[in-house]
Amino acid sequence: MHSLTDIVELYEERFDTHPLLIRACGRINIIGEHTDYNDGFVLPAAVDKYLYFAIGENGTTDTHLYAADIKDSYSFSINQIEPCEKLWANYLMGIMKQMQGLGVPLEGVDCVFGGNLPIGSGLSSSAALECGFALGLKTLFQLEASLVELAQLAQRSSHQFVGIPCGIMDQFASLLGRAGQAIKLDCRSLAYEYIPLELGDCELVLLNTKVHHELASSEYPVRVRECREGVATVRKHYPEVESLRDVTLEMLDAHRGELPEVIYRRCAFVIRENARL
Repeated sequence: MHSLTDIVELYEERFDTHPLLIRACGRINIIGEHTDYNDGFVLPAAVDKYLYFAIGENGTTDTHLYAADIKDSYSFSINQIEPCEKLWANYLMGIMKQMQGLGVPLEGVDCVFGGNLPIGSGLSSSAALECGFALGLKTLFQLEASLVELAQLAQRSSHQFVGIPCGIMDQFASLLGRAGQAIKLDCRSLAYEYIPLELGDCELVLLNTKVHHELASSEYPVRVRECREGVATVRKHYPEVESLRDVTLEMLDAHRGELPEVIYRRCAFVIRENARL
């Protein structure tokens, strides 16, 4: 774990310049599990655990990255951005690749990052990694993009470069989260509103279970595929259905016999979660 001061010192030791500083938060999700990639509703909130980024242009075509929390580094040319064996580096390279696709005149950068956001703990450290780096590049290279558009860019990077079929909740919460408020987000339209977390004498407490996971190697892609299989079956009878967002329990139950039991349970769970919001 590293403080912002630690990250600045590591950057200045390595690159001997003064960097731009960026902070990206983690998130919890209060209600709406597995609904975001089904065009549903979610209620995430930012947490006070962060990744800190020190980043600066270096005037070359080479980018140098240092992940302080795991003491690992990676360098590459912005003229040849391809996935590598280091997952954390792919998250960052994917962001640069997306910006190149938008015509942003990127140069090489130097970047050191780390913080107190536990990796693989369910607090969306990967989204914070993408979004903090994206916000740094947006600032350095004057990209005309809103925070919502930046969240969409980070999601596309996960899909197209990292190979993770994630929803947009994590990136959205990391970039648009506010202290003391949750975000009610429609993952189809991206309409959102802030909901004050007025808890009175109650508190939300984060507990680190020490259980580590990665979206890329977990059951997450399996859940996405199972939900899509359920949608494909229901759509045979209701052509207007685009995602589980459009399916009611009555529609699902009417064709339960056509679905494997596990896929029925996955779909029913998502439909009920959407109803709660």
